[in-house]
Amino acid sequence: EIDYDETTPVDVDGEPGAASSLAVGQVVAVVADNGSQRLRARHVAVHAALRGPVSAIDSANGEIVVLGQRVQIGRGAIFHNEVAGTVQGVAGLGHDSFVRVHGLRAKDGVLVATRIDHVPPSDRVVVSGAMARDATGRVAVAGVKLADAVRPRPELATVAGSVHGMAAGRWNAAALWRSVRREGGSTAQERAPE
Repeated sequence: EIDYDETTPVDVDGEPGAASSLAVGQVVAVVADNGSQRLRARHVAVHAALRGPVSAIDSANGEIVVLGQRVQIGRGAIFHNEVAGTVQGVAGLGHDSFVRVHGLRAKDGVLVATRIDHVPPSDRVVVSGAMARDATGRVAVAGVKLADAVRPRPELATVAGSVHGMAAGRWNAAALWRSVRREGGSTAQERAPE
Protein backbone atom coordinates (compact mmCIF):
# COMPACT_ATOMS: atom_id res chain seq x y z
CA GLU A 1 0.00 0.00 0.00
CA ILE A 2 1.26 3.44 -0.95
CA ASP A 3 -0.40 6.61 0.33
CA TYR A 4 -1.19 9.54 -1.97
CA ASP A 5 -3.58 12.51 -1.97
CA GLU A 6 -4.94 15.13 -4.36
CA THR A 7 -1.63 17.06 -4.25
CA THR A 8 0.43 14.08 -5.48
CA PRO A 9 1.76 14.81 -8.99
CA VAL A 10 0.32 12.38 -11.55
CA ASP A 11 1.14 11.89 -15.25
CA VAL A 12 -1.24 9.96 -17.51
CA ASP A 13 0.37 8.58 -20.67
CA GLY A 14 3.09 11.23 -20.50
CA GLU A 15 0.74 14.16 -19.97
CA PRO A 16 -0.12 16.00 -16.71
CA GLY A 17 -3.04 14.44 -14.83
CA ALA A 18 -4.57 14.42 -11.37
CA ALA A 19 -4.84 11.95 -8.52
CA SER A 20 -8.56 11.75 -9.29
CA SER A 21 -7.68 10.00 -12.58
CA LEU A 22 -6.25 6.95 -10.74
CA ALA A 23 -8.49 3.87 -11.02
CA VAL A 24 -8.54 0.16 -10.24
CA GLY A 25 -6.90 -1.96 -12.95
CA GLN A 26 -4.43 0.69 -14.16
CA VAL A 27 -0.72 -0.06 -14.40
CA VAL A 28 1.32 2.63 -12.64
CA ALA A 29 4.91 3.47 -11.75
CA VAL A 30 5.37 5.17 -8.40
CA VAL A 31 8.26 7.14 -6.92
CA ALA A 32 7.76 6.98 -3.15
CA ASP A 33 9.39 8.02 0.11
CA ASN A 34 9.64 5.62 3.00
CA GLY A 35 7.86 7.47 5.81
CA SER A 36 7.74 6.45 9.45
CA GLN A 37 5.76 3.27 8.80
CA ARG A 38 4.17 3.77 5.38
CA LEU A 39 5.23 4.55 1.83
CA ARG A 40 4.15 7.96 0.51
CA ALA A 41 3.96 8.64 -3.25
CA ARG A 42 5.99 11.60 -4.53
CA HIS A 43 4.96 10.99 -8.15
CA VAL A 44 2.63 8.56 -9.94
CA ALA A 45 2.84 7.78 -13.67
CA VAL A 46 -0.10 5.96 -15.23
CA HIS A 47 1.03 3.92 -18.23
CA ALA A 48 -1.56 2.57 -20.62
CA ALA A 49 -0.01 -0.27 -22.59
CA LEU A 50 -2.01 0.87 -25.64
CA ARG A 51 -4.27 3.76 -26.53
CA GLY A 52 -5.79 3.72 -29.99
CA PRO A 53 -8.52 2.37 -32.28
CA VAL A 54 -9.85 -1.19 -32.14
CA SER A 55 -9.27 -2.89 -35.50
CA ALA A 56 -10.68 -6.35 -34.70
CA ILE A 57 -12.93 -7.96 -32.10
CA ASP A 58 -13.13 -11.68 -31.28
CA SER A 59 -15.86 -11.88 -28.63
CA ALA A 60 -15.83 -15.70 -28.60
CA ASN A 61 -12.16 -15.78 -27.51
CA GLY A 62 -12.26 -12.55 -25.48
CA GLU A 63 -9.74 -10.71 -27.65
CA ILE A 64 -9.41 -7.39 -29.44
CA VAL A 65 -6.68 -5.92 -31.65
CA VAL A 66 -5.39 -2.38 -31.03
CA LEU A 67 -2.52 -0.84 -33.05
CA GLY A 68 -1.86 -4.29 -34.49
CA GLN A 69 -1.39 -5.75 -31.01
CA ARG A 70 -3.43 -8.73 -29.79
CA VAL A 71 -5.14 -7.99 -26.47
CA GLN A 72 -6.55 -10.84 -24.36
CA ILE A 73 -9.31 -9.70 -22.01
CA GLY A 74 -7.99 -10.83 -18.62
CA ARG A 75 -10.19 -12.59 -16.11
CA GLY A 76 -11.85 -9.89 -14.02
CA ALA A 77 -10.77 -7.10 -16.38
CA ILE A 78 -12.53 -3.82 -15.69
CA PHE A 79 -14.39 -2.02 -18.48
CA HIS A 80 -15.25 1.67 -18.27
CA ASN A 81 -16.95 3.71 -20.94
CA GLU A 82 -15.88 7.37 -20.77
CA VAL A 83 -17.88 8.06 -23.94
CA ALA A 84 -21.34 6.93 -22.78
CA GLY A 85 -20.69 6.87 -19.04
CA THR A 86 -21.74 3.23 -18.71
CA VAL A 87 -19.69 0.14 -18.00
CA GLN A 88 -19.78 -2.35 -20.87
CA GLY A 89 -17.70 -5.36 -21.86
CA VAL A 90 -16.37 -6.28 -25.27
CA ALA A 91 -19.94 -6.08 -26.60
CA GLY A 92 -19.84 -2.31 -25.98
CA LEU A 93 -16.91 -1.89 -28.39
CA GLY A 94 -17.08 -1.60 -32.15
CA HIS A 95 -14.60 -1.50 -35.01
CA ASP A 96 -12.66 1.80 -34.64
CA SER A 97 -13.76 2.33 -31.02
CA PHE A 98 -10.97 4.24 -29.32
CA VAL A 99 -9.69 2.52 -26.17
CA ARG A 100 -7.06 2.88 -23.46
CA VAL A 101 -5.79 -0.57 -22.44
CA HIS A 102 -3.96 -1.32 -19.20
CA GLY A 103 -2.39 -4.69 -18.55
CA LEU A 104 0.72 -6.82 -18.57
CA ARG A 105 2.40 -8.74 -21.38
CA ALA A 106 2.45 -12.54 -21.31
CA LYS A 107 5.63 -14.39 -22.34
CA ASP A 108 4.31 -14.70 -25.90
CA GLY A 109 3.91 -10.91 -26.14
CA VAL A 110 0.11 -10.89 -25.94
CA LEU A 111 -1.18 -8.06 -23.76
CA VAL A 112 -3.44 -9.39 -20.99
CA ALA A 113 -5.79 -6.52 -20.16
CA THR A 114 -6.60 -5.58 -16.56
CA ARG A 115 -8.62 -2.50 -17.55
CA ILE A 116 -10.09 -1.20 -20.82
CA ASP A 117 -11.46 2.34 -21.03
CA HIS A 118 -13.60 3.28 -24.05
CA VAL A 119 -12.45 6.87 -24.60
CA PRO A 120 -13.27 9.66 -27.08
CA PRO A 121 -11.42 9.35 -30.43
CA SER A 122 -8.13 11.20 -30.74
CA ASP A 123 -5.37 11.61 -33.29
CA ARG A 124 -2.86 10.72 -30.54
CA VAL A 125 -2.14 7.04 -30.01
CA VAL A 126 0.13 5.60 -27.31
CA VAL A 127 2.09 2.37 -26.94
CA SER A 128 4.14 1.48 -23.88
CA GLY A 129 6.47 -1.46 -23.40
CA ALA A 130 9.87 -2.91 -24.22
CA MET A 131 11.89 -0.86 -26.70
CA ALA A 132 14.14 -2.62 -29.18
CA ARG A 133 15.95 -2.04 -32.47
CA ASP A 134 15.76 -4.47 -35.36
CA ALA A 135 18.68 -5.36 -37.64
CA THR A 136 17.97 -2.31 -39.83
CA GLY A 137 18.16 0.05 -36.83
CA ARG A 138 14.41 0.70 -36.77
CA VAL A 139 12.99 1.25 -33.27
CA ALA A 140 9.91 -0.63 -32.04
CA VAL A 141 8.00 -0.22 -28.79
CA ALA A 142 6.20 -3.39 -27.64
CA GLY A 143 6.47 -4.68 -31.19
CA VAL A 144 4.89 -1.58 -32.77
CA LYS A 145 7.42 -0.26 -35.27
CA LEU A 146 8.06 3.42 -35.71
CA ALA A 147 7.58 4.85 -39.19
CA ASP A 148 10.55 4.47 -41.57
CA ALA A 149 10.73 8.25 -41.94
CA VAL A 150 11.31 8.70 -38.20
CA ARG A 151 14.95 9.35 -37.35
CA PRO A 152 15.72 8.87 -33.65
CA ARG A 153 17.80 11.49 -31.90
CA PRO A 154 21.10 10.39 -30.33
CA GLU A 155 19.39 9.79 -26.95
CA LEU A 156 17.76 6.69 -28.49
CA ALA A 157 20.90 5.37 -30.15
CA THR A 158 21.56 3.05 -27.22
CA VAL A 159 18.15 1.35 -27.27
CA ALA A 160 18.77 -2.38 -27.03
CA GLY A 161 17.31 -5.35 -25.26
CA SER A 162 14.25 -4.65 -23.18
CA VAL A 163 14.49 -1.01 -22.11
CA HIS A 164 10.96 0.14 -21.23
CA GLY A 165 9.55 3.20 -22.93
CA MET A 166 6.52 4.93 -24.41
CA ALA A 167 5.83 6.25 -27.91
CA ALA A 168 3.03 8.63 -28.86
CA GLY A 169 1.92 9.95 -32.22
CA ARG A 170 -0.47 9.47 -35.11
CA TRP A 171 -1.56 6.04 -36.41
CA ASN A 172 -2.37 5.31 -40.03
CA ALA A 173 -1.60 1.58 -40.40
CA ALA A 174 1.99 2.67 -39.68
CA ALA A 175 3.05 5.01 -36.93
CA LEU A 176 4.23 8.58 -37.47
CA TRP A 177 5.58 9.18 -34.00
CA ARG A 178 6.19 12.57 -32.45
CA SER A 179 8.02 11.45 -29.33
CA VAL A 180 9.53 8.46 -27.58
CA ARG A 181 10.25 8.39 -23.86
CA ARG A 182 12.62 5.94 -22.19
CA GLU A 183 11.43 4.90 -18.75
CA GLY A 184 13.35 6.91 -16.17
CA GLY A 185 14.77 9.15 -18.90
CA SER A 186 13.87 12.28 -20.76
CA THR A 187 11.67 12.52 -23.82
CA ALA A 188 13.57 12.25 -27.09
CA GLN A 189 11.63 14.01 -29.85
CA GLU A 190 11.40 12.28 -33.20
CA ARG A 191 11.34 13.96 -36.59
CA ALA A 192 8.53 12.81 -38.85
CA PRO A 193 7.25 14.21 -42.13
CA GLU A 194 4.25 16.51 -41.89
